[in-house]
Amino acid sequence: MKRPDLFICVDSANLTSLKETFGIEKINSNEDYWLFITNFIQNCEWWNSPRPKGSDEEQRAWDGRVAMLDAIHYEKH
Repeated sequence: MKRPDLFICVDSANLTSLKETFGIEKINSNEDYWLFITNFIQNCEWWNSPRPKGSDEEQRAWDGRVAMLDAIHYEKH
């Protein structure tokens, strides 16, 4: 993933859970993705928190915090 700091891949394995979490009925286009997913993320407290000054591991986790959403919402078919 080129930008794990901002984008999450949306596919059949995570779409249902993401729609429930983000309160989205459907995602039909890139514009929908930007409006519903990206705007929601950018308005979350955890997105706007400062980068931790702790260990490299904590900083790498913070840098990839959006990509982690896929792991949380992934449902194996």
